[in-house]
Amino acid sequence: MSRGARIGGEAMGSGGNFAKKLEIDADGNLLAAKGPLDASDDNINFKLYAYVYQELPDGSGAVFTAELDKQGIDSLSDTLASLREPEDQWIIPRAEPDTPDQDGQPEQEGKPEQEGIFQPGPATGVAFTIARTPDNKITVTWWAESVKLVPEGAAK
Repeated sequence: MSRGARIGGEAMGSGGNFAKKLEIDADGNLLAAKGPLDASDDNINFKLYAYVYQELPDGSGAVFTAELDKQGIDSLSDTLASLREPEDQWIIPRAEPDTPDQDGQPEQEGKPEQEGIFQPGPATGVAFTIARTPDNKITVTWWAESVKLVPEGAAK
């Protein structure tokens, strides 16, 4: 996300800052947290935290937690291109499962994590960004909204 790209806050408009539909795979894994960008200010985002959670009628639930640090935000265009996603959004793809040669290694900082199994249906997305204004002040912007979890391929 380059200078001028904004996520969250008053400028997010009626569409919010999560995609209206987020995809899950056949095993109930969220494929990515994502949403639209707004280029209405000159703040420079350097942290993005995103959470998607779902409570099911039986009382169980699932949660996806992720973050983008400055390096992740700076490389967002490359990430979007590699996933063949439009450039006018933010995205945090699910982490690949650990491979045997990674066992016993320290966990990657900020790696997306999921607990529980998501089901198609309503869920909640919550996120916040930490940004620096042109005059070097720190701002925090947050948002929360309803999203719909759909089977892989059904969000398009």
